[in-house]
Amino acid sequence: QVGHFKCANFHIDLTWSCSVHSYRTLVNLIFPPHVVALASLYLAALLTSFERGTSPERPGYSSSHEIAATLGSSGTWEGQFAAHIEDLDGGMNQRRM
Repeated sequence: QVGHFKCANFHIDLTWSCSVHSYRTLVNLIFPPHVVALASLYLAALLTSFERGTSPERPGYSSSHEIAATLGSSGTWEGQFAAHIEDLDGGMNQRRM
């Protein structure tokens, strides 16, 4: 379980892979670890949402679409995780310019 998401193993594995590969960039120098972890979960959910259907792999688990929709918009998760949607999505585009 990640925060209030109950993730299937494939989400956790891909999230871990994304976070490990983030060390090839400057992201870890710009953002705190918990934001990198959330961004990795968001990216994993976006990537797997193209491959899988809208239903979760197992009942009671969050689907890729649910995770991506939650982290892709403002909500209560921002206060819970002390992060903002701009940190996960739009903030990276602004920093490249």
